Amino acid sequence: MNKLAILALSLLLFFGAMLWFLANGSLNAYIKSQIALQGEYYSGQATQLTQANFSTNSGTGVFSNLTLKNLEGTASVNAISIDTVTIEIDNNKSTPAAIIIAKITINTLQVWQEYSDEQTTNLHTLKKHIIHQLATDYPEFYPEISAKIYAKNYPDQNVELKYTQGSSRTTIKSEEDTRNAITKKLAKTSKRKRNKSQTILSIESFVINHLELNIQQEESTVQIKRQNIVLPAVTLNSIESNRLGGEILKNLFIYTLNLSKDDISR
Repeated sequence: MNKLAILALSLLLFFGAMLWFLANGSLNAYIKSQIALQGEYYSGQATQLTQANFSTNSGTGVFSNLTLKNLEGTASVNAISIDTVTIEIDNNKSTPAAIIIAKITINTLQVWQEYSDEQTTNLHTLKKHIIHQLATDYPEFYPEISAKIYAKNYPDQNVELKYTQGSSRTTIKSEEDTRNAITKKLAKTSKRKRNKSQTILSIESFVINHLELNIQQEESTVQIKRQNIVLPAVTLNSIESNRLGGEILKNLFIYTLNLSKDDISR
């Protein structure tokens, strides 16, 4: 065997060992770190996951003890606490570029809500932070919000976009045209920044077995409990992997805030 063939074989063995290590030794650690990183990135709060256990053969994963820290100055330590999350991937439908998650099941979700004034709570603040980050990174999916963010950050450029092209600068575009122009510009910039080879994820079913919402009201705490909740999966289809954590958190906060509002209004 010549030197070139020996070198090629050595490289194949090396990369094969690396792939085996990633698939068997580091996959769970990688998933665990990604969940924590996405949670913190979108919410701005420390996120921790105690354990991740995913099997590539069966396509199932169990994640234990997920917590998202509460805002500074709140009475409760965490805003969200989840005991276990189970994920079931449809291996028959999934491809390397598009993974189909047949079902996500949260066993017990605990949420702590505290009022900073008569209308605003920590959950409102967290939801706003998450949506702001989503709109910044994915403006094409949040055109109204991303246009406002852009206009606030770049007021001079926003004025320029309001005028039609040509020698005359006295005709102003409609607000809709302005938003579309800003969104198009933002989307182009955003796509250049993102990894082009991101995996697309779709969730067919999202279930919460038990939900416990704790609402701090003055000197007392109101507790709302719900069981067998099915979240709408239509909003969680064809999502880039880096965006998934933000969308899930957003949906959880929207649901709990609506639940709180409905309960209080009775």
